[in-house]
Amino acid sequence: MTVVGTSRVDVSCATARFCGAVGAGGQASVWNGSTWARPVSLGPAVAPGSPAPAIACAGPAFCLAAMGNSVMAWNGVSWAPSASVPEAQALACASPRFCTVVSGIGNAYVFDGATWSGAFNAWGGPSSISCTTPSFCMAAIGGASEWDGSAWSRPVDVDPVGVIDAVSCSGTALCLAVDSVGNVLVWRGASWSAPVPLHPGSGSASSAALTALSCTSTTVCVVGSADGAVSSWNGTAWSAFDVVTGDHALVSLSCVASGFCMAADSAGGVVWSSGVT
Repeated sequence: MTVVGTSRVDVSCATARFCGAVGAGGQASVWNGSTWARPVSLGPAVAPGSPAPAIACAGPAFCLAAMGNSVMAWNGVSWAPSASVPEAQALACASPRFCTVVSGIGNAYVFDGATWSGAFNAWGGPSSISCTTPSFCMAAIGGASEWDGSAWSRPVDVDPVGVIDAVSCSGTALCLAVDSVGNVLVWRGASWSAPVPLHPGSGSASSAALTALSCTSTTVCVVGSADGAVSSWNGTAWSAFDVVTGDHALVSLSCVASGFCMAADSAGGVVWSSGVT
């Protein structure tokens, strides 16, 4: 279903009973476990060529949404301005007391629950960030870059055959990344594995760009593709692809430990499932 317009949507779930969504048309909505609220305007539509909107929710009373040059905060009732970040491009929250947002020119800002600090050098505009603690984040910034609580490391090119589209960490010892040619990379606390095809030799879907990723534990991850399909990982193997959004690319996935996942596509469609275990 469509919840915030017919353009690209980003979603983030704190629990199976609370998610937030923001769309490139400038609107946001929240999910209560069964329905989406009427969308509200956070500002003008994102201009063509500008970074897509991003959202991170760490609880029913806390979300941040980055759109254009603004970061807006949800307090459980309404949205209000939180920070001004020129060309805000990607954000992530480990909790309501730690979030980071990075601009398209590589300036990173940190929220501690009350105030913002920055700008830290993040080496470029990321396509994806995942944070699990205030001292650990991983980002795809033309390569893999790590936040240690005070600075971002210089990006390392860990994928010689594709471009990393999304990264997701379930702790400080496991992250997965997916790329533009259908590969998965695994980080286990020290270094990245070589890129490996998600489903080698399985037909056209095996080489489709992998565009979204969400991990909830060391044995549960879900990936979305440019073909609108999802595949889940149990720690050792990936399931067959299941098409969930037709021909539209999945651009955002957010799963929680209860087995609930929310997925959004490039045309504004949002679907959910409680069947991921």
